[in-house]
Amino acid sequence: MTEAPKAQFKRWLFSPPQPHGAVIKDRTVSNLELFYDLVYVAVIGQASHHLAESISLQSFVEFAIVFTMIWFAWFNGSLYIELHGREDGRTRLQVFFQMGILALLAVFTADAAGSTGPQFAIVYAIFLAFMGFQWYAIRELDRVERPEFLRITAFYVGGMALSTIVVGATAFFTDATLRLVVWAVFAAGWLAFIQLGARSGRQAEGILRTNGATAKGFKTVLNAKGTTGYRFVDAFDPVTLVAREAKTGRADLTPFIQRQIDKDVLLRARGAFSEVEWHFFPSAASETLGPTKALIDELNAKGIPYVIHLP
Repeated sequence: MTEAPKAQFKRWLFSPPQPHGAVIKDRTVSNLELFYDLVYVAVIGQASHHLAESISLQSFVEFAIVFTMIWFAWFNGSLYIELHGREDGRTRLQVFFQMGILALLAVFTADAAGSTGPQFAIVYAIFLAFMGFQWYAIRELDRVERPEFLRITAFYVGGMALSTIVVGATAFFTDATLRLVVWAVFAAGWLAFIQLGARSGRQAEGILRTNGATAKGFKTVLNAKGTTGYRFVDAFDPVTLVAREAKTGRADLTPFIQRQIDKDVLLRARGAFSEVEWHFFPSAASETLGPTKALIDELNAKGIPYVIHLP
């Protein structure tokens, strides 16, 4: 094996996950993701057996709790692939490992509310631990690429660690009803957290997307792929040609944000848009707001106006 193939194999297997914001333009769902979703179809099918055998209010509540836990597992895995996955060996191996855990989970899902609850809890805790490990890798990547995400990823990784311990502990409960109650609290807590985090981002972008303004991508280099040759703005007014960028929570002058600023200056000079504005909104999840001094200085140096929206 020559040196070049060795380097290619190493890059294929050990490349780090994509950082926050590295969205691939016109990305399509891969066959691996479809296969991943089919595994969840099998797990959910097992969960529905209990409800089909005994249709009652109690059975429906038990099914709803187990289903929500399965949904949260799917949400975690799918979100990770969407935001940070690559078409490489590392991502494929991680996805296949998840599918192996889910296949084992399916064995104990049919009667998870009853006799196989302890086994279900242990396997589910293993899945949470593995996902927590993956999100921790993203947090370490954020230290370099996107420090403004460190606070929110700290909450998320901490929540995954706590969830692993709590769900794993329910395996030792002798009372199946108590176990289900804890699972319900776990599911409700994560649903509330996800809703809170999503609302902050949607509100910020929604404020900027008025009078026909929409999100838009601009090509900055020929034959652009991924984010390398594109600039995606959160709101673009097709009438005034003003582009607006929304940042929620604390924002620092990271390499990623520096690239965004440089692309804004380039596109403004080219006439792709008449002006670009940066807007900073408070984050309800991390309780932070605004750009750092370094970011403010860079925006001022590049002649980019900014607005800080107070709570």
